[in-house]
Amino acid sequence: MSAADTNDVLGRLAISSTAILDRIDTRLPCPSCKKSVMYFCYYCHRVVGYDPSEIPCLSLPVQLDIIKHSREKDGKSTAIHAKLLAPAHTTIHAYPEHVPDYPVDGRTLLLFPGEDARSLTDIDAASFDRLVVVDGTWNQAKAMVRYSPVLSRLPRVMIRTEQTLFWRFQNLASDHLATIEAIYYFYREYHKAYATSSYAGEYDNLLYYFKFFYNRIQNEYRRTGKPFTRRYQGDYIKY
Repeated sequence: MSAADTNDVLGRLAISSTAILDRIDTRLPCPSCKKSVMYFCYYCHRVVGYDPSEIPCLSLPVQLDIIKHSREKDGKSTAIHAKLLAPAHTTIHAYPEHVPDYPVDGRTLLLFPGEDARSLTDIDAASFDRLVVVDGTWNQAKAMVRYSPVLSRLPRVMIRTEQTLFWRFQNLASDHLATIEAIYYFYREYHKAYATSSYAGEYDNLLYYFKFFYNRIQNEYRRTGKPFTRRYQGDYIKY
């Protein structure tokens, strides 16, 4: 997918203006932990330099639990975006220390591909009320699902194959999504599978920060002219 195509995909979504983020040009101390951060604090899960009322606030139809690998670098994770944008319906747990002991009743689904994973069209909407998403590198995610006695027993749900718009180098095929992308596509498919109305961008703002960082990186590489990584060589950055 070329940079122009990528930008067009994000441009077609109903994502709110990120002008409030454009005004921030320096790191600021988090009011809670006092760490110097930019835009938000990865540790306290709160915005920094602006008020939460100035960004979108989403309501999710099923509770979202994110299980974040303790060795996944905070600065590389997009999972916090969901916590900031849907705070009332998102919880982040650390793996392996704080994985909840989910009951074996089928009401909690794990978003992860596999031979036994089902699509939403094959699942009754009333049968589940919680989604679990693992956050880490692909190798970390596979190990989490395989070796955790709790995660390994959860029924799995999958989404349709999508192409990532992520900017970080990964030695994987382009259908390996960033965590926030997977979360977004799940809720979009949820609406399409169960809602009586056509999808009209109800969950597009889950990509609010994702779009902001994508545009910021595009602008920075165009401004400096420096080369990007081999992963997207030639067409990812629109010089």
